[in-house]
Amino acid sequence: MQGGWSPSHSIAMLLLATARAGTIAPPPALLKRLLEQHQYGPALRAEVVITAAADELETHYRQGGLRGVIGALQSHCRRLDLLTESSEKSKIIDAMTTVADAVTDTPDARRRVYAFPFAAAKVWKLDHT
Repeated sequence: MQGGWSPSHSIAMLLLATARAGTIAPPPALLKRLLEQHQYGPALRAEVVITAAADELETHYRQGGLRGVIGALQSHCRRLDLLTESSEKSKIIDAMTTVADAVTDTPDARRRVYAFPFAAAKVWKLDHT
């Protein structure tokens, strides 16, 4: 944990934003299971990290709408870029894609929600097309 921030928090932000862009709710334990695969600190419980990320996401949306959320997600991607290797970033993108598949029920919705993992891949200069 670094100055009140942890990589797990940023990953939770990315997963949650992807889930909220969907047209159906994710399976109840999906976000927790995916986040636990990326835990950096054993003392951090997934539920706590997800709750903090949800609160932050809501605050950014209230204060700046979708632009505020996108700005926050870009900031989290930059933080992760400093601490995370490409292989881990690819796993995060895969987790975001899993969430996108779980929260969409039409091809149009899936394409729209896939914008989230593709945007993260672009920030990290990964080839996830």
